[in-house]
Amino acid sequence: MTRIIAIAAPPGAGKSSLARALAQQLDNAAVIYFDHYQMATEKPVDEIMDWMKSGADFNDFDIPYLARDLGLLKQGDSISDPISGESIEATSHILFEMPFGREHSQSAAFIDYLLWIDVPLDVALARKVSEFTQDYIAANEPDSCQQYIEWQAQYLNHYLGGIRQTLDIQRLRISKDADMILDGMLSVKNMAQQALEAIKGIG
Repeated sequence: MTRIIAIAAPPGAGKSSLARALAQQLDNAAVIYFDHYQMATEKPVDEIMDWMKSGADFNDFDIPYLARDLGLLKQGDSISDPISGESIEATSHILFEMPFGREHSQSAAFIDYLLWIDVPLDVALARKVSEFTQDYIAANEPDSCQQYIEWQAQYLNHYLGGIRQTLDIQRLRISKDADMILDGMLSVKNMAQQALEAIKGIG
């Protein structure tokens, strides 16, 4: 039997790190990523603001291939990652890294357990900017310094212009339906230990 464990949180909270940590500790586990199926985070800020003004319905994001693949995994069939093409087997546990929790009905129907990582949004933002900066430093492309600074300025302007409000909505709506809320200020190791105990107790 395949159980789908969803991990939801704002960007920078540690969804991917927790998913990887749990996959290593759970026997027979795999990870799938919501972002490999959709490009909502690339929408212009004005479109995101219009979406919020119209009610901020997470079901406005139609992602049929995601629902199809979750259904295939639940029934024991393998799928192919839409970005990497890598085969993902229907293991006993699927760690599903995603932002919408049970508010997105297409994917919610397949979620057996929902983890929410709760972290102050300023900390999450600092972590994300730090991640971007470390990636830039690792790329070792000094000629692109101006381009990176301009991109980072745009990212922060978008954050202040509407993304921050979207994350407030996300926290309010999604955390209330979580089966477990993890303290995102803990280390990934500690969060994984707590989550692992809860997952193993699922009936």
